Amino acid sequence: MSEFNVTVRLPGAKKAKAISLFNAQADFSQKRWDVGNAIDGKIKTGWAISPEFGKDHWASFEAEKMIATPSGTEFSFSLDQKYGFGRVIGRFRLSVIRANPAI
Repeated sequence: MSEFNVTVRLPGAKKAKAISLFNAQADFSQKRWDVGNAIDGKIKTGWAISPEFGKDHWASFEAEKMIATPSGTEFSFSLDQKYGFGRVIGRFRLSVIRANPAI
């Protein structure tokens, strides 16, 4: 995964705003392709999992600020995948929590 991006558009807003992410973690990262590269803003870097293909893997990212979510708030998630030639994310699942993960 080259880049993972999240945007939020609050009710009544014309444009979505990017959400700054940090504290990237994963169960496994390929040498020189650490999960933190997926949020570094550089399309030529990213997160990879070679040689552990065909196994379930996870990555997590935290928002730098708490996000107000009144009714009608819209989130958009994008996963740019510029490399792989068939070695890209297969079954994707997204979970969101509204709590401090350190607690």
